Amino acid sequence: MTEEQFIQINSSTWKELESLFLMINKKGIKSLSSSEVKRFLHIFRLSSHHLAYANTHYPNSNLAVYLNSLIGKSHSHVYAVKKISPSGFINYIYYGFPKHLREYSLYILSSFGFFALGGLIAMLMVSINVDNANFILPQEVINSISSGKMGGEQWNYPLVSSLIMVNNISVALRAFVFGITLGLGTIYVLFQNGALLGALTTLVYLH
Repeated sequence: MTEEQFIQINSSTWKELESLFLMINKKGIKSLSSSEVKRFLHIFRLSSHHLAYANTHYPNSNLAVYLNSLIGKSHSHVYAVKKISPSGFINYIYYGFPKHLREYSLYILSSFGFFALGGLIAMLMVSINVDNANFILPQEVINSISSGKMGGEQWNYPLVSSLIMVNNISVALRAFVFGITLGLGTIYVLFQNGALLGALTTLVYLH
């Protein structure tokens, strides 16, 4: 296909994209109807393909320069980052965040319940028999606590804090990823971490 044929076939699409861009630039994206927004996104993607085609078949042409400019200008409206004002941030802290907490309170309380259940069961197990800690905690941790080598004076604080941080991040990631198992994997992660903390707390208390 020659460049002239390519322009003749697709020029109406580019003109439409340019007119929508000018409208958004002048009045804002809210001035468009939902169908116009969908149309803008569609012809933006289509014109992006046209730019790639022009760069491949008509490099260094005026067409490639024109399309590159048009796509570049439209790009800012498609992938714009929404700016948050100080008042908007404060409004979210006071109203938006509490609203989300109420909306998802069942999930939050359920998550805490599974975590707390693991902790309580582990505390009871270790309280009844210290040897039960072997089912939950690594043997080297149990040995360190039993021999009194896990006191604060023996800690390398930067190392311990980094280990705690890495552990918390990995737990959060596992809980998120295991959501793919309809939440069963996430429940296991919450329960297991509750059990670890419960067993650790009880073992330290007993020693």
